[in-house]
Amino acid sequence: SDQNLKYLGLVGLVKLMKSNIKSVIDLRDLVLKCLNDDDITIRTKSLELLAGIVSRKSLVDLVHHLLGHAKHSEGSYRDEIITKILYMCKKDKYS
Repeated sequence: SDQNLKYLGLVGLVKLMKSNIKSVIDLRDLVLKCLNDDDITIRTKSLELLAGIVSRKSLVDLVHHLLGHAKHSEGSYRDEIITKILYMCKKDKYS
């Protein structure tokens, strides 16, 4: 698939998230798949989306998934994953 279109789709979802978060939540599995993309910009945008759609109900599952993903990542991307996990856990006092 075209990486540019995938990235633009994720950018569109970030914008949509601000007005209609339910639509983006429904695409959570698709966003999770983007974490495995070779393109770092796509992975980073996916992290941004996931941090924006996390809820008390989905937090544990999402953190578990991201921790598993972080084990297989390295460098600044792994740091970004851990930063997003910490952000999600403190967001809206989920901890």
